[in-house]
Amino acid sequence: MTRWSAVFLVLSALWVLALYRHAISAPFLYDDVPQIEQNKALTSWQGLGSYFAQAVPFSTDYLNVGGAFYRPLFWASLALDRFLWGFIPAAFHITNLFLHWLNGLLMFGVLRKLRAPVLLAAATSFIWLGLPINTEAVAWISGRSISLMTVFLLAGLVVAAEYLESGSAAALAGFFLLCCAAVLSYEAGLLLLPLTLLVAFARDGRPNRSWWMLSGAALFADIGYFALRAMAGAQMTTAAPAILSIGLAFFHYLAWIVVPIQMSIDRSSDMPANMIGAWSMAALAGLAASIAIAFYLRRRLPELAAGIAWVMIALLPFCGIIPTYQGMAERYTYVASAGLALVIASVVVRVRRRSWVLALIVIVVGWMGWGAWRLNARVLDWNNEIALYSSSLRATPNSAPLLFNLGVASAEQGQNAPAMDYYQRALAINPRYVSALINLGNLFRRQGSELEASKLLQHALAIDPDNANAWLDFGNVQLQEGNLQAALDAYKHSLELKPASVEANINLGATDQRLGDLESAKRQYERAISIDPSQAASYADLGALLIQQGKLDQAVVPLRKAIELRPNAAAPYFNLGSVYEQKHQYALAAEMYRKTLAIDPGHLRARLGLLRAQNAK
Repeated sequence: MTRWSAVFLVLSALWVLALYRHAISAPFLYDDVPQIEQNKALTSWQGLGSYFAQAVPFSTDYLNVGGAFYRPLFWASLALDRFLWGFIPAAFHITNLFLHWLNGLLMFGVLRKLRAPVLLAAATSFIWLGLPINTEAVAWISGRSISLMTVFLLAGLVVAAEYLESGSAAALAGFFLLCCAAVLSYEAGLLLLPLTLLVAFARDGRPNRSWWMLSGAALFADIGYFALRAMAGAQMTTAAPAILSIGLAFFHYLAWIVVPIQMSIDRSSDMPANMIGAWSMAALAGLAASIAIAFYLRRRLPELAAGIAWVMIALLPFCGIIPTYQGMAERYTYVASAGLALVIASVVVRVRRRSWVLALIVIVVGWMGWGAWRLNARVLDWNNEIALYSSSLRATPNSAPLLFNLGVASAEQGQNAPAMDYYQRALAINPRYVSALINLGNLFRRQGSELEASKLLQHALAIDPDNANAWLDFGNVQLQEGNLQAALDAYKHSLELKPASVEANINLGATDQRLGDLESAKRQYERAISIDPSQAASYADLGALLIQQGKLDQAVVPLRKAIELRPNAAAPYFNLGSVYEQKHQYALAAEMYRKTLAIDPGHLRARLGLLRAQNAK
């Protein structure tokens, strides 16, 4: 390592830490909660194996176009963090920061391999590391798939350059393995092949045998990847390419990179319409002109031409050529923005007039300072769920998913009125938003408006009759109204679609119990326990059922287990007190009744039970 490389290593680490220091204290947010915090597959290596064998469906909150992704190394990185540190958000965030910093080092290494001056390589990496648009891929733990893929992609380019120099078989093998790792982290790892050809062209100028060897290795890795994802059941989204809007989408992305005035985690509503118009034609013309400029400058200003070509290669697939489930997203610019950083740095470094150089340096440094300020503000958004969604909504006010997420966050904080308003606003934008219909129906049910709740849930089922959660919640409404047979049918529908639902099994058991079928209820509670032994409600309901059957001795074990799992719930203490009272163990009964009252001072039956137990002594 040269002295300047060592200096860059230290300064770049300090730069990333200064920019993203507030991310370390951020909690699990957004998709982090289901994908990491509540993901039981990450608690064992056996569970992790499912991600190598099965694809994960895309979210249906956006385009409802289906599809599934296959990113086993991304899940492996999350599992490794979990095994090393537990479910500590700071540890996951530190890994994300490390990956981002490592990408800056690798970009520096790629440019140095291409004999770029140290100043140009360092400036490019510093600009790239500080771009605010990249906060989504860095501050959001679940956005790691892109930065992890980029590590393997850039490392692959370094090794490819090494192979072009040495022709080493070991370098070629290493390049192949890095190609595999890139695509197994994120599907955009397929960009490694065209970017490798760009690096080869920038280095050699004309094709040779080494080019074909690298291309063959990358193609072989890509074919293997497609075979694995097919076996795992991963499918592309069913949306059609948006060819006419490619230019508009491309310049939208460039604007977000250069001028990130307001950022959003949901850009799906920003996808331009796929239609002919004056703006779309002008954008396509601008795109063609950019390609022509890159071709014209390939010998005069090779770094500038390479930067433009890099942006084109890395960004155009996300502009409608390859449909994505979310349409557009800021994180899709992560690799492409490195090319734009190269364009900016090469303009400054290659200008010869001193007065122009000073002016450009002042402009670029000022722009980077403004970007650092915007980045810091955005990272702080990632520390608070409602702030994140609210800030994003200001950038994309027509985003139904953001309104839905604000509804969920508000409901979790007990703010039901704002939650209902957010769900209704989301439905005004997308009347077929099934998740919003379900959640709004549940809020009405909790407020005692069963009729309105039933209408919303029936609407959700009319849109998506295979939605297990909608059937479950519809059953809850029927149970609350006393329509036991309707509730029973709804829970059975839900379990046909999702047999491992603990809540559906418990609620089906509760319905059987109210209908007098105690043995069937007992089987449902025991099934719920077998599915997830950590749920206190299953044990509490089983204990209460055994009391009803007169099996007092058998009821003690599940009730004590319920108390162990959830010591702040009053019902198991009361039921255990009832067991001890019926067994004439009055001291133990009194103790359980006291604990019930400590949790719920208004529990009248516990107060009467305590008086009986005390008098019986």
